[in-house]
Amino acid sequence: MTPTSLSATAARYLHQVELLLADVGEDDRVDLLTDLADQLSELPDREITQRLGSPDRFVTEYRMSAGLDPTLPIVHDGVARGPVKGPVSIGIVLSLLVLPFGVLGLFSFGAQIVFGPFLLAIEWILARISPRPLRIVWVFLGGALGGEMAYLFLDLKVRQIDGFPAVVVGITVASMVALLIERTTRLRP
Repeated sequence: MTPTSLSATAARYLHQVELLLADVGEDDRVDLLTDLADQLSELPDREITQRLGSPDRFVTEYRMSAGLDPTLPIVHDGVARGPVKGPVSIGIVLSLLVLPFGVLGLFSFGAQIVFGPFLLAIEWILARISPRPLRIVWVFLGGALGGEMAYLFLDLKVRQIDGFPAVVVGITVASMVALLIERTTRLRP
């Protein structure tokens, strides 16, 4: 998978990435390598690692953004062997420890009133440092909590808006909060 238009340095980089993606599905691997080859053909050799990082880092970031296991296979003499377990991300550990409290806060009336804004801030921070699958969970929890808080506020403070209109407002706020969290925590290329 080495196009002839690549320099030796770029071709070596592409080959290392290809070896590290040996366990990824054929279609995804070919798409990624084709896009990477296009990028490498436009970059001067001295800027490849400055812009894209090392092949190991590039593949690790790709795996995390795609929701895959971020561990890399061992490459020895050009052959990919078993996975190497890397350090566990702080975002994964924190998310798994705090997730039960986030769900509890969503269903606890008192927590929504007293700790709602703080829980939303914590969910946003955890979405920002977590890999994609956990980030999606935090986006949904944050949106649901925002909608619940809006519904409770309308129910407690604005008695004219009751029943169906309050539910519509809650769902609208939930959607807007989830979209806001998703947009502001998206992984940067």
